[in-house]
This record gives sequence, structure tokens and C-alpha cells, in this order.
Amino acid sequence: MDGGRIVTVLSTKIWLIGLLILLPVIFISPDPILFLIVIFGALNWWERFKERDQVSLLLSELSILNELEHDRNQAYVQTDERSNQIKVLRIQLLTKQEEVQSYFTKQPENEEK
Repeated sequence: MDGGRIVTVLSTKIWLIGLLILLPVIFISPDPILFLIVIFGALNWWERFKERDQVSLLLSELSILNELEHDRNQAYVQTDERSNQIKVLRIQLLTKQEEVQSYFTKQPENEEK
């Protein structure tokens, strides 16, 4: 039974080759067990073959999602940089506003005397 588990790790191409080799053997020495092995092997091979296509599709979708996540992270970094730039400009604007207000609120020294 452990041999079956080891074979499931092999490529579906090797399974197909094994099944194709087994077909002439069935005609040379007809055996019901070999016939059942071919039938169940073919069904199992077909399921594994479809799984391989699904895995390749999922891997391509995963790569697209990774690219999108990378782009989103770059957008967040750019947003943080712009936010920091806006904060610096806001501070500069507030200091200029305070300078202007202090300039206009100062009383000239000549008027006080």
C-alpha cells in the first residue's frame, strides 16, 4: 500500500506512460485485475491532470494578487510621504502666519512715546 502513496508524488506524465504501457499487456494476457487497474488508474490520472491545471491557475492568480499587494504597498508609502510633506508645509504656513500676525500686532515704538 505504501507504493501507491509514493506513486502519487510522481508526475502525471509518468502515470500516463505507465497506463499506456499497461494497455497492450491487457491484450496480451487478459486479466480482470489489470483491467480494473487501467480503469481506476485512468480515472485517477484524469483527476490529477485536472488538479494540475487548477494549481497552475491558482498560482497565476496568486502572482497577480502579489503584484497588486506590492502596488498597494507602494501607494501607501507614497501616501505617507505626501502626508509628511503636507504636515511640513502646514507647519511652515503656521509659522509664516504667526510671523505676519506678530508683525501687524506690534505697536511702533514712536507711537508709544
